[in-house]
Amino acid sequence: MRRVWIDGILIVSLLAVVVFAGGFGYALVDQAWLAEEPAEEIPGQEAPMREVVRLPLMPLDGVAMDVPDSVDGDAYRLVALGDSLTRGMGSGDGEGYLPYVEASYPEEAPLDLTIVNGAVNGHRTNDVTNDLNDAGLNGHVQEADMIVMTVGGNDLFQSGQGFFSQDLDQFTEAAKEEFIDDLDDLYAVLTRLNPDADIFHMGIYNPFKEFDFTNETNRFVREWNNATSELAADYEQVIFVPVADVFERDVSDLLFRDFFHPNDAGYERMAERLLTSLRWPEGSED
Repeated sequence: MRRVWIDGILIVSLLAVVVFAGGFGYALVDQAWLAEEPAEEIPGQEAPMREVVRLPLMPLDGVAMDVPDSVDGDAYRLVALGDSLTRGMGSGDGEGYLPYVEASYPEEAPLDLTIVNGAVNGHRTNDVTNDLNDAGLNGHVQEADMIVMTVGGNDLFQSGQGFFSQDLDQFTEAAKEEFIDDLDDLYAVLTRLNPDADIFHMGIYNPFKEFDFTNETNRFVREWNNATSELAADYEQVIFVPVADVFERDVSDLLFRDFFHPNDAGYERMAERLLTSLRWPEGSED
């Protein structure tokens, strides 16, 4: 019995070290990318049917984003929110899954496509909610025809110090409850601002698939995704899009060199999964 108890503590300790170190590295890399990003908008592709507005990143001092008040009025508007997965960290062009989504927009659609990316590296769920106090981003959400987002990964993995607790289940349950409360607030704000747009929320995945204690991290990710899916079901507009299984096999081939964020192949798979759920407008202006 003593041996089993000691082994259990060793497993928890090893898991704590990896998740804590990973979360710390995750935050450091986020901040490094944050410092490297230019403050001005980054132009999108030049295709006539598509325009991408990439909002400036939140400065390190927390000053509100300088968000443009509007975009082309005669357009189909997709607003992207959330953390570094939607911002595009780890991809070769820094745009993540959005270019793959953008490329799927039908040429025969009656309206041009405009994508507004308001995601911020390192954001947790409550940070996204707070950003909606910005008049510009608030306005984009109100005008959106579709909203896509990724939140939740930072809520779990940047709380890695809690894994040092001997009562690991108690920690993860408390962290999950806090996350779900924050997510409920975010869903409520988004659906109040825009009662018509579909909101596609992509779930989290397990970047620790190749570690010996993958069963534990799989369980945490599965429980968080299940709780997210259950909450999303309470909101008619919210569609939960699971992506954990996308990273089930060959996860190292799908991750950036920080071993947390997707690389181009990973983002392409995320986009493919998202595209199975959303529908673009059809028809023509004639």
